[in-house]
Amino acid sequence: MKIRLFAAALALSAAGILGAAETQTVLTPDSTLFTVTTSEDSNALQLTRRLGDTRELMAVPGTDDVAIETDPRLVYDSRNEMLFVVWHRADGNVDEILFATLNAKNEWSTPQAITTSGGRHAGLQVILTTVKGKTFEESDTTLLNVAWWTINARQSVPEFAVVAFENRKHLSTYVDNLIELANIKETEGDTEVEDTGNVEHPPLAMTRNETGVDVVFGRDQSTALTRLRIEPRRVAGNARMWRPVGKTGTTTGPARLVAVDSDPVQAFISKSGRVVLYTPTSRFRFIVYDNGKWLPIRMIELDGTVSSDELVQQLHRTVEEMASPSSTQQEE
Repeated sequence: MKIRLFAAALALSAAGILGAAETQTVLTPDSTLFTVTTSEDSNALQLTRRLGDTRELMAVPGTDDVAIETDPRLVYDSRNEMLFVVWHRADGNVDEILFATLNAKNEWSTPQAITTSGGRHAGLQVILTTVKGKTFEESDTTLLNVAWWTINARQSVPEFAVVAFENRKHLSTYVDNLIELANIKETEGDTEVEDTGNVEHPPLAMTRNETGVDVVFGRDQSTALTRLRIEPRRVAGNARMWRPVGKTGTTTGPARLVAVDSDPVQAFISKSGRVVLYTPTSRFRFIVYDNGKWLPIRMIELDGTVSSDELVQQLHRTVEEMASPSSTQQEE
């Protein structure tokens, strides 16, 4: 079976890669490189712009205070030459996810809240998509798709927002619950209660599709996942407001992959549509969901020559190259 070769090829390829920490970066079409980091002297977020030999450092507006700013994400809208910074902000009893934009004239927008609550937000995911105007006169709409967990004392709630822009102007922000968007009816006994350890929240991942985004998310006390296709729609009677609409929500069986510490199990969706769960620790474990079933859990022992971030990059490539079960059976 090709899956036996999968783990071996992954380990051999990763052995020759030098370790390096993951950094949030965006490379624009004109070769400008943006990087966002947390300042060493304060909690402020700092954006670095590099073009050729020029290097410019600037503070993200609204982050130079006593609040704790974490999980910065960068996406770039090449049609409108606009950079989006999305991040998590915690200030006392207020917990928020904010965004700000930087245009081609080096002008920042005022930071705006996507969500605010008394709970805690984590697992931030951001993808930019575009909906083309239906007529020559109708402008394209840029959509900032944002997913996260809202964590309170009783449960972890997966949430999703569509933030719409037209001609560089903010139109609307609409927040919804991913469980409600999936609209999967559960009966008593359908959900197996599992010991998932002491993790902060279940896995969550998002990827772009032809008409919107695909999202996978877990739930408390379960290693199963829900997969959901989300398409944006204008709100009837309000053409300037966009909302997410859930399509084809499905669930997997239990993956049985549990974190050994408090760090959550991570996930991603490959371009080929496979779902991957993994634990980015020194004993790197992963499992692939393909053709309606989970393949066996694999483990790779890491050392000082390779980091878990680099192994994840290789895992993305290797999963794309996996043969489908149907083609494997034909070859055998």
